[in-house]
Amino acid sequence: MYGIIGVALSLYTVAQFRRRSHSKPIKEPDVMTTEECQKCGFKNVRKFVKGDYIMKTAEDCPKCKKPMTITSIYQIEDKSKKSGEF
Repeated sequence: MYGIIGVALSLYTVAQFRRRSHSKPIKEPDVMTTEECQKCGFKNVRKFVKGDYIMKTAEDCPKCKKPMTITSIYQIEDKSKKSGEF
């Protein structure tokens, strides 16, 4: 009798773990990079690329053709999560 109850509880526990493991996939955060030209002040916001860091020299400015610098990297918050929840 104890064996049957033990097997039943084991099967129930396995079923619960499998059900929880099929939850929603984790969404990657939206991370943005701001590039700024030190000469003319032009700013460009683009998606973060692996290897970006603050004060890194980026591509040339489209206006004055001088190299731009990465000035900030930030994450965009999801507005649906910000609805008064802690």
